Amino acid sequence: MFDTIRAEAEYHARSGGHSIDNPYPRGTEYRDAWDRGFLDGLLYLRTELKVTRKAFAKAVDENGILKAQLAQVKAEYDAFATEMGY
Repeated sequence: MFDTIRAEAEYHARSGGHSIDNPYPRGTEYRDAWDRGFLDGLLYLRTELKVTRKAFAKAVDENGILKAQLAQVKAEYDAFATEMGY
C-alpha cells in the first residue's frame, strides 16, 4: 500500500503538482509515505535537470566549434575565389 502511495506522489511531483496536495490526514503513516514519494519525485526532476543542463552545455560548445570551422572554410573559399578572380 505504501509503495502505491509513494508512486502516486512521485508522479504528482513529476507532473507539476504541489506538496500541499497531499490527500492524507496529518500524523498518519500514509501522509508520511506520500510526502516521501513527493520528495523522491522532486529529486528525480532535479537529476533530470542537471543531465539536461550538461547536455545543453555540450551542444552549445559543439555548436561554437562548428561555427568556427564554418567561418574558416568560408574564409578559405573567399580567398580562393578572390585568387581565381571570381
